[in-house]
Amino acid sequence: MSRHQNLVVYVVGVAAVVGIGSILGRIPDLVPDSAAAAIIGAALVAVAAAVTAVRRTRANGGFDPFHPLLFPSIYVAVACLGPTAYIWWTGDGVGVARRALLSPQTPQLMALAAFGFVLGCAAPFARKARVVAENLDDRLLLLAGRLLMCSPLLLSSWGYLNDAVRTRGLGQNSVTLVDSVRALNDMLVLAAVLLLLVARYRQDKSLLAPPDWLLVGSAIILSGLNGRRGAALGVMLLILLFSTLRGRLTIVRTAAGVFGVLLFAYVVVEYRTAAVGGGGAERPLPLVLLGDLASVSFTTGVTASVLAGGGFLEGSTIVAGLVRQLPGPLANALFGPPDDTGAFVFRRISGWGSDQEGYGFSLPAEGMLNFGVWGVFLVPLVYGLIIAWLYSRFTPGARGATYLAYALAIGTLPFSIRSDVLGAVKSIFYPSLIVAVVLGFAAVAYSWRAGRSRTGPTLTPVVVRLDHN
Repeated sequence: MSRHQNLVVYVVGVAAVVGIGSILGRIPDLVPDSAAAAIIGAALVAVAAAVTAVRRTRANGGFDPFHPLLFPSIYVAVACLGPTAYIWWTGDGVGVARRALLSPQTPQLMALAAFGFVLGCAAPFARKARVVAENLDDRLLLLAGRLLMCSPLLLSSWGYLNDAVRTRGLGQNSVTLVDSVRALNDMLVLAAVLLLLVARYRQDKSLLAPPDWLLVGSAIILSGLNGRRGAALGVMLLILLFSTLRGRLTIVRTAAGVFGVLLFAYVVVEYRTAAVGGGGAERPLPLVLLGDLASVSFTTGVTASVLAGGGFLEGSTIVAGLVRQLPGPLANALFGPPDDTGAFVFRRISGWGSDQEGYGFSLPAEGMLNFGVWGVFLVPLVYGLIIAWLYSRFTPGARGATYLAYALAIGTLPFSIRSDVLGAVKSIFYPSLIVAVVLGFAAVAYSWRAGRSRTGPTLTPVVVRLDHN
């Protein structure tokens, strides 16, 4: 299928979903049968998109499990539809999510969010082959990656020694300097590991050197021991992504790698539950993971229920999230506490505002908070478009942070979909900024080293074949 045909199909798909959105907007109380139809329909769309992506990637150089229509779309579809389907079809709750607390429209809203994200990921941005090896000092990339790991490792070690797992999640109604430092360290871990992976990829060496495996493994283990898994999951996804670039992952191996990531998430959730005295009957892995994902359907369903009569914020929390991309302490000094952002507004209007418990938020919920049903579709659609655009530029080893930002988008996806706009944008923007600074210094260092030697080091440009879909 040509690019123009892809574009026509894409426009028709968007028009179809807009029609569905119009219907949902006019019928606030849909019958249970339509809820099942919405869930099944969205799941089938995700499966169809995944099959299409597999065929495209195989036809253009090999299977790519991290194509936007594969891992990202499947993850978001499961996050939106999995807990919702379980709640609606069994009548049981998942985590804090109970059917009585949620809007009757929740299944349709979650289906619409999944539709929007998949359609965004299907945007036919042209992807062209680019030069990988450019004038960068790979030794500086390695050194920077290793140095950037120091602060997160020290903070995680300090947290473990002070039993931080017991206090995780407390003080939800305030943002302190410690919170900002922890968030920065999570970003440093992702940027550091990405730099290590890129440097080794450029040198055409194994995935990571033994000392780097020790650093990365320590960061993952210490993160889990502190009851925190966001950055650790991101690191594991980055490693899986770069493994695929070397053609070492088949469908079976990819599935095994993803299962390992899920198992780590399960162990951390159970460990921190037991650490605060919440242990009980052992829960099966699928149910624990559904509970961990339930914040998407929970926050969207509760928001839809609270705002059933209107009162949408017309984009104010989205604007606040974008304006507050400055470092937390500076943003708070300029604009005051972040109580105008999505997560804080949700806690205020929903009544779920305990300082001792965190319920998360989500991008579909922020869409609902600002624009109603249309927002549930549009915000995930924009997120999917960004993912697709970053994928079209993704070139491991190239100079420029935008060529590497797709890797960060993959690593932060589990966090971003369950965050507000403030957190979702920061999770990609700040690691990209750190990487950009290091790449700039690496370019200067290369030029300086070349200038000191008459022959100077030379790099042979390597062109990587990329698909054009």
